[in-house]
Amino acid sequence: DAKEIKTYITENYDYHERVTNLQYLPTEEELEFLAKNIPIQIAGDPTEDKEVSNYKDLPRVETNCIRGGMCLIFSEGLAQKAQKGFRLYTALKAKGFQITGYDFLDEYIKLHKKREKGSADASPTYIKDLVAGRPVYSHPSRSGGFRFRYGRSRTSGFSATSISPLTMAISNNFLSNGTQLKVEKPTKGCAVTVCDSVDGPIVKLIDGSVIKPKTFAEAKKLYPQIQEIIYLGDILFSLGDVVNRNYELLKSPYVEEWWELELKREAEKTKDSININRAEVDFDKATFLSEKFKIPLHPSYIYYWTQITKEQLVSLMEWLKLSTFDNVLLFPYDSPSKETFSKGKRALELLGIEHTINENRVVLDPVYSKAFLANLGITKENFSDRIEEIIEKSKSDLDILSIINLFSRYKIKDKAGTWIGARMGRPEKAKLRKLIGSPHVLFPVGEEGGRLRSFQAASENGKIESDFPIYHCDQCQKETIYFVCETCGTQTKKLMYCPDCERMVQEVCPVHGGILAGKVKPYMKKRIEIKG
Repeated sequence: DAKEIKTYITENYDYHERVTNLQYLPTEEELEFLAKNIPIQIAGDPTEDKEVSNYKDLPRVETNCIRGGMCLIFSEGLAQKAQKGFRLYTALKAKGFQITGYDFLDEYIKLHKKREKGSADASPTYIKDLVAGRPVYSHPSRSGGFRFRYGRSRTSGFSATSISPLTMAISNNFLSNGTQLKVEKPTKGCAVTVCDSVDGPIVKLIDGSVIKPKTFAEAKKLYPQIQEIIYLGDILFSLGDVVNRNYELLKSPYVEEWWELELKREAEKTKDSININRAEVDFDKATFLSEKFKIPLHPSYIYYWTQITKEQLVSLMEWLKLSTFDNVLLFPYDSPSKETFSKGKRALELLGIEHTINENRVVLDPVYSKAFLANLGITKENFSDRIEEIIEKSKSDLDILSIINLFSRYKIKDKAGTWIGARMGRPEKAKLRKLIGSPHVLFPVGEEGGRLRSFQAASENGKIESDFPIYHCDQCQKETIYFVCETCGTQTKKLMYCPDCERMVQEVCPVHGGILAGKVKPYMKKRIEIKG
């Protein structure tokens, strides 16, 4: 019935505008589509004294008063969770369950995604529901917003993401541990936690310098001098969050984890033993490994080539012609150069290359100078010729990353990936979350802990037998299950266990191969004495 459909639309909007904000308010188009197609009637008792503003006295609607329960089920249940619900629905059908009537959700999800992408006729939900006083950190998919990254820290989990503490510092602590964020994708909202091993922000200072802070103290000190946050830093989402919401996989940037996996895969082919900290690879080591194993250049030495225009690239190359290179790159930056090469300077900023302004010159330190030229395939011998070749190629239909890969000796990957829009949610929700039962310890106690897996019961038993990681302390010359030695406090070395040989190895078993071959394990069954 057309009037009943209009009642659903009016009542949901009345509840949202006159009673309390719905967490998700569908568009009129979405509400109409759902009301037309849903095979059951969503009804409910009146919860407000207020009547709906229109379409009253319908024979099959028992009341004219606003039904809060109906609105919550319709908007926050059916509409908001349609993607997740459809995943469960199709999974049950695949297992042989005889269920029908909800295939229309697939078409609704396409309608819903049109809104989430910020099309001309609809705004993304997190922006449309903006509340005064809650800052917007990034607009939808805007370059420089949060960089989406797959992974999980010790403090993240279900709808709990992680960001760098440096991002918190340069936002003047508006972002803090436990802050609720409303995000563009892949979920509707999340809590913020801290992870110091993801990329932090890149900022432009008032004097024109571009810096990527290395410590929290440095970021706090720089805050008063910041003119622009060029890149906000990473936001770490677990794969489970994406899969659980039935969201399509988002493109990942090229990060240290991908680089390490490619390195280990190629090293296994040549039976090379690799023991390297992926976060601490100097430029010479990175180029050596790229040449030896034919892998892309380490993420620390590639730049955001997909974020600049061809016009900016050409301006940067023209500016580079006038530079000098003797261990460090020096670009002229007097008044005429500032005006002539403003687009080139902007390209240098958007690439995320750290540089300082010193006596009318833009200065890149030795490492960034070598890395920048390596990305472009420029050496002292081909300096001028290569710049001209890049300028000429910029006139082609190739995208900038493809042009860079034509000239670089090393494979240069996309460092940007996917940008995520976000704003602050409800700050008052940033409070302590307690698990039911308030456990104080998380430790594998297994059968020894009884049916309740009680640590107290296990301690009476005197031992615990379970799968534990293997670490070795070189200083104490002993095995432990912790990554920091409980005796001397030094960082321990991770070992692997080969069940076929029944021995511990560094990375790869000389007989049976490494973890990628499915042989060695990062754990082994051990008995831990815990009494006394």
